[in-house]
Amino acid sequence: AYACKLQNIDPELGGRAVSCLGITLKAVEHLDESKQAFEEAVSRFPASAFCRMERWSNLAALAFRKEPMQSLQYLRQILAEVGGSIPLLDRIHTEVDVAMALFLARYAKEAAAQAQRAAGLADANGIPAQGARARNILGCLSWEDGRLDKAITLLERAILDAERSYMERFLWRF
Repeated sequence: AYACKLQNIDPELGGRAVSCLGITLKAVEHLDESKQAFEEAVSRFPASAFCRMERWSNLAALAFRKEPMQSLQYLRQILAEVGGSIPLLDRIHTEVDVAMALFLARYAKEAAAQAQRAAGLADANGIPAQGARARNILGCLSWEDGRLDKAITLLERAILDAERSYMERFLWRF
């Protein structure tokens, strides 16, 4: 259905191009078609680390709310199999997603440790949007734990980092 006729093209570039179709289909909530597009993309460009990452990321995103442990498996697969081949921004984004999956699975201690690690990576590499996402998780964990002052401090920092990066999409609301 979504097969392309790209020939003699760099596998990474082709994988990125075809993956964009899967991302777009997910964005307009054509979830089955999105999965199909990613499967076809990986089949056509198996050497594309980006393509494989996006397929697993798509599956993880679809599983976050109902099956966070399944989501966690996909995210760990990204880090294990292509983590060293993907851009730093994508790797740190995935590290924050791991913290989110742990949070949603109710593994508070592990989620906090992972979010703290991801925030450190984001700060060290000048990626405030990912720092915002990680601190948002830490703020939610502190809030749930009754440490309201700490939660407010973390959430305010998350907002500041999000504003610095012109990103608000990933901030959770209570």
